[in-house]
Amino acid sequence: MQIRNPAVFSTGIAHALAWVVVIWLAFGPIYQGTSVVPVGPGETPNEPTRTSASLIEVNGWQVLPILLVPAALTGLALLTVLFTHTGQARRKTLLWLLTALLLVFYILGSFTIGIFYLPSALVLLLTAIGVSTNRRRKPIKG
Repeated sequence: MQIRNPAVFSTGIAHALAWVVVIWLAFGPIYQGTSVVPVGPGETPNEPTRTSASLIEVNGWQVLPILLVPAALTGLALLTVLFTHTGQARRKTLLWLLTALLLVFYILGSFTIGIFYLPSALVLLLTAIGVSTNRRRKPIKG
């Protein structure tokens, strides 16, 4: 298990990006609005009231499992890269499968929350490409 391995580093970045999005979408001010209460003639107008709410405040806690799907996929990818050997076909297959699932999540949710997971999906895609094209160098005898 090499933490200095580029695949581990880039998969860790993808996982961290996914968690940043999960936390921001769950607790950040996603929904914002302004309202003004009407007044009668001759009265001074009210100041606009600004409101904001998080995704959980608006939709409830049932959105949390959906938000956690990309973090789980990138977490599994990180475990795959950490605990499998570089040349194993299983490593490449699992990494590509997890990358494809994250890209499908991004595409299906691209008009809502999926677009926020694009950086994580791209980093994981670059990792999968790097792992697939990585060839171990044979030591030179001599």
